Amino acid sequence: MPESLEAVLVLALFLVPGYICAVAFTANTPRNDVSDFRFVLQVSFWGALNLLLVLPWTAELLTKIAASKGEALLATTGPEWLRLSTAMVVVPAAMGLALRRVVTWKPVRAVLRRAGLSDTDGVPTGWDSAFKPGSPGAWVYVYVKSKSEPIIGEWGKKSIAGVSPSAHDLFLERQMEWREGQLVPIASTSGVWISEEQIEFIEILRAP
Repeated sequence: MPESLEAVLVLALFLVPGYICAVAFTANTPRNDVSDFRFVLQVSFWGALNLLLVLPWTAELLTKIAASKGEALLATTGPEWLRLSTAMVVVPAAMGLALRRVVTWKPVRAVLRRAGLSDTDGVPTGWDSAFKPGSPGAWVYVYVKSKSEPIIGEWGKKSIAGVSPSAHDLFLERQMEWREGQLVPIASTSGVWISEEQIEFIEILRAP
């Protein structure tokens, strides 16, 4: 555990922004699970990058706080607290989201592939490929272990599929049924949730 104010400041300004930036960069993105050591390296990388970016705004305030053994915290003004919190929360979140947009840009993906690095289309499972964010609407026939007939539902904008490495649960915004040769919503349905453990296989029929 940190035993000095300087150590606490280093941990707060290095690890917390690094974690926020890493989460923002990987949010809702299919990915393989990583080891604890690799996760620490990722957080450290993002933390160092964020620290270099915000250092011109925070160096004077942090030096003052460290030199006064914490007494300067009591005299810290509102604008200074705002500047510090922005550097620790807003900037790393914005940086992670912005860099995610950059690496999904086609020219950048092409450069990454030529360099032998994974690009964002290289999802780790077939599930993530089928249900990736932005995929077109579809009718899905979900065959589950407890029923002989499939659950029919609409995969649309309000539907949700678990993203790796999380469980591959599936929420379909409307449950459908065949009635007089037409596929129609079940009365009063607000959707259907199906757990990963119950799914055997899924048929996907693309819809207009």
